[in-house]
This record gives sequence, C-alpha cells and structure tokens, in this order.
Amino acid sequence: MELLKAVNQAFSKQTVLITGTTGFVGKVLLEKLLREVKDCGPIILLMRGNSAYPSAQQRFLNEVLESKVFDRLRELWGEAFRQQVASRVECVTGEITERYFGLSVTEFDALAARTDLLINSAASVNFREPLGDALKINTLSLRTVVDFVNKAGNIPLLHVSTCYVNGFNQGLMEEKPVDPAGRPIAKDVHGHYQILPLIDRLLSKVEQYHSRYEGEELEEKLVDLGIRVANIYGWNDTYTFTKWMGEELLRQELEDSALTIFRPSIVESAIHDPVPGWVEGVKVADALILAFARRRFSFFPARASGTLDIIPVDLVVNGILLSATELLTKPAAQRIYQCCSGEQNPLSIQQCIDIITGELRQHWNRYPRLTKGKPPRKSLKPVRRGTFLAAMTSMQSYFKARARLSNSDSRIADQMKSFEVTLKLSTIYSFYTNPKYVFSNRELLALEQRLGETSEKGSLSVSAGQFNWDDYLGGTHLAGLEQYGLGQK
Repeated sequence: MELLKAVNQAFSKQTVLITGTTGFVGKVLLEKLLREVKDCGPIILLMRGNSAYPSAQQRFLNEVLESKVFDRLRELWGEAFRQQVASRVECVTGEITERYFGLSVTEFDALAARTDLLINSAASVNFREPLGDALKINTLSLRTVVDFVNKAGNIPLLHVSTCYVNGFNQGLMEEKPVDPAGRPIAKDVHGHYQILPLIDRLLSKVEQYHSRYEGEELEEKLVDLGIRVANIYGWNDTYTFTKWMGEELLRQELEDSALTIFRPSIVESAIHDPVPGWVEGVKVADALILAFARRRFSFFPARASGTLDIIPVDLVVNGILLSATELLTKPAAQRIYQCCSGEQNPLSIQQCIDIITGELRQHWNRYPRLTKGKPPRKSLKPVRRGTFLAAMTSMQSYFKARARLSNSDSRIADQMKSFEVTLKLSTIYSFYTNPKYVFSNRELLALEQRLGETSEKGSLSVSAGQFNWDDYLGGTHLAGLEQYGLGQK
C-alpha cells in the first residue's frame, strides 16, 4: 500500500485536535493535512488569543492563514481557498497551560467527546525561559492533556518532544526512554522516575525567588536557576530538561494508553513541501549562519568532527502523520520515534561550515538580506569550547575594566550588557555545536517500511537519505532563509 493511501484511510472521518498550530511545525502540519489528507474529519485547533486578536478564530484568520506556507493551497483552490479551509477547520479559544484548557467543564467535556486523536505540538522552545514558565508550558500543561485523553475515552495521543531530551548522554541515542546523565533522580517501586516531587521542589525554589526579587532581576535569576538546575541533572538548558520531564509525566500517567512520543532534532526549512526552502524566522542553526553572513565573528565554539543533526520540517511533518496513522490503526502501545539525520545521513560541523561559508563567500550578492550587501569574512573557524570561553572571559574582564573607568558612560554599560547576553547565549548554543552523540531513527524508518509496501514513498517519506547536504544547505536552505526567514513568511 502506498503511504499516502495508508494515511488517508487511517484519518478518514477522524476528528483531530491539534495544539501549537501557531508554531513552525504546526503550520506545516496543518497545510499538509489540508492538502494531502482529504477525507480527514474536522481539524480542531486549540489556540489562545492575543492582544490583537482575542479569539482563536480571529488569530487563525489573521496570523496563521496569512502565512506564505499556504500559498500552494491558495493557488490550488483559488477563490474557494478560505471557504475550503472553513469547511474543514474549527478554532477553539483556549490555553493549554490552564486547567480544562481555559474552557468551562462543559466545553472541555464536549470537546473531548468529539475528538478521536490529539496531536500536541505546543511548547516553549526558548532555551532561556524562566524556570517557572518552562515548567508550566513544557511539563505541567501535560496534566491537562492527560485529563483530556482520559475524558475522551483514552484516545491516542501524539506528543511532539525533541531529540535533545537525551541531554548530556553520549554515543548512539536510540528511540527509547532517557535516563538522566547527571545527578540521580529517585525512582518509585514501579521503576518510574519520581518527577512530581522534583517538580514540587523546583516550584518551591521558584516561589522563594519571587519573594526575594522582582522585575527584570527576578526574570534573569529564574533563567539562571533553570539552566543551573538543568545542568545538575544532566541537561544543557531549561527547554530540554522540562521537555524530558514532560515525556516522563506522559509515560507514567498514560502507561496503559496509546501514546507516541515524537522527537525531531534541529528542525529547519522544507526540502519539498509546501515549497522548497520555506522557513519561519531564524532557527537554531540559522543564528550562526546569520552572525557569519553579517561579519559578527570569525570563530565559535564547536567540535569540527561532531555530527550536527538537522532535519527539514516537511520530513518532521511526514513523521508525525505516519506515527499518527499507526496510532489510529494499531493504538495499543507506547512508542518513541526520532526524526533526525545523524545516523542515516551524517553532517559534520566542518562540512556544514564549508558548505555555508563557501556559498556565501562566492555568491554573497544573491543574499542581500543575509549579508547586508557585503561579503562575509574570509574564514569561520571552529575552536574548542574551553578556548572560546577563555577568550570570552578575557573580553569580559576588558569590558568590566572599561566600565569601572567610565562608570558614567551609558554606552560602556550597554556594551557590557550586550556582551554578557552574547556570552550566555554562546554558552548554551555551544552544546549543540559540540555534539558527543548521534541520534538514531531506525524505528521511524521501519515504520515507514511497514506502512508503505512500495519502494516509492512519494510525498510522505521520512528518510534523510533522500537529499545531499550541498544541495539542501547551500541551495534550498540559504535561498529559503533569504526569502522567507528574513523576508516574507
């Protein structure tokens, strides 16, 4: 059976509730469902309003649906575009971090009674989120997700996590639960990590900070606390630590349920769908590309031989759809899949540098937004993390000395503050450019084979072996970053 046929059969007449549709992956997922999965029942989007658009419907129409990601559907459906979308998509104004999603009990129960599948892609991907906020969004919100799954009759749940929940573990990272690489976390009699007592201790610490600090100082203290605690237990940042706790909460609370945890690696621009190169904003790897293109540095902390795991967003969405197909057709199990490139199509840090710098140095005038109309520096050199931090510490001492000599000069103070932020960000990002792990996606590839008996996988393949890095990074991605990431969305 062809993959697309298998997916359409599984989704036929099924009502799907999706969270996180305002995000990068969420938009591509919705577009693919609308374009490829034609007989899917109502697609319900749980979305909070904002100051500009208080209702989910208003926000969807004015923010989400206006995205360039839907241009292919606009061309396909013409003047009937909005009518076609309205016939298949419903919007519910809600907040995933609140009990009952911020709905009344009656509304929550009615929504659960209608839903056949929940795809949860809502999260905070801010590596410097204050600890309390990160816990609320990435971990504690999943208690309400569990309540919803149970109220709906133990429906299947697909939860989008990240490969980086593997934290400081080293070697081949397989598609299985993760053990902390740092301070041990106690287990209960069933062998489950006791994360709820840990969360209680962390929340108590957050409350202590609230009683001692306020304003910007409070936020900065909570950011630093989150990173410090994450490092102690074996994670690089608050994001990955709280995502791991979220996984553990779901695995324990839904032990006898149909649960798939889906972990992408670094998600970047589309390779095919909906249009090659489409990306929204500047992603993790793009921050380094942008800094080099605009001549902001010539060296950064990285291990040249390390494997940088990047995966195009449309392959991620394909993996979500295949995993959801399995959940709908063979629900009685807990599964973990990773959508990544590291084992199947490895990209070294040095290879990535060579491709990006080669293209930008040779054709810098093709990327006026990226380069600001000037060629980048001649070289970009990865250095050891220790060497980088030593150089940054020396520069920090220089800035502090200048600040002491010119304590009335606001420019020096602003430069010092800007440098300190840069140093903190560099410290966090250096984890991702000094990899001592390789992510495996063998189980996800096996799922593709089980669902698609033909050798031609078409538009739903998850294989990172279908592209080469020179074409993708040096062509598709840079062009997309120029046009979409820094231009039209």
